Amino acid sequence: MKFLNKKIFISFLFFFFIFTNVNFCFALLGDIIHIRSDKFRDFIFVKSFKQYGLEIFVFKRGEEILQIEKRVDVEPAEADVFINDDITAIQGIFMDSVSAYPGELSNKIVCDDQYKPRHKVFTVSTFVYEYLLLYSTSRFGLGACTKDSIYYKHLIGWLYCFKRKELYTIKYFCSLKEDFQNMESLFKSFICD
Repeated sequence: MKFLNKKIFISFLFFFFIFTNVNFCFALLGDIIHIRSDKFRDFIFVKSFKQYGLEIFVFKRGEEILQIEKRVDVEPAEADVFINDDITAIQGIFMDSVSAYPGELSNKIVCDDQYKPRHKVFTVSTFVYEYLLLYSTSRFGLGACTKDSIYYKHLIGWLYCFKRKELYTIKYFCSLKEDFQNMESLFKSFICD
């Protein structure tokens, strides 16, 4: 009986160590996720899953949520196409359009400029950080265009790792109190291994 209790206690300590010691947890994930950042160490691993051929990893720090999507075996030209398609699709959601049910009050659906995505590109040496700053709904949905529908500040960015031919999409959600500059700082701190 003592041996069993000791085994349970050791197992508990091991799992507690993994989920509270972020460095060890990221060392385990280091064989899977080939990007890193010193600013990423405070995040706690929540879950991983596969969807639409992507490996998706979710991390949390307080109210902040960081989702990393990994796409493998991507050639540089393909990466450019994926990134441009994503940006075009996201920006398209926020374009002015004709109302499906025009009425006396409005014939158009319009998103105020302050809520439209801001496209940014930042280059360090040969490494390109391309991302959008925007707002999301309480269910992490895109298209939040009014003050009452906005729940999160949202950064979505893309990193291409040439050496491993991997494309990472990083989705970072923060409370409305967070500054976009802090979000950009975290994103720009990621580098490929």
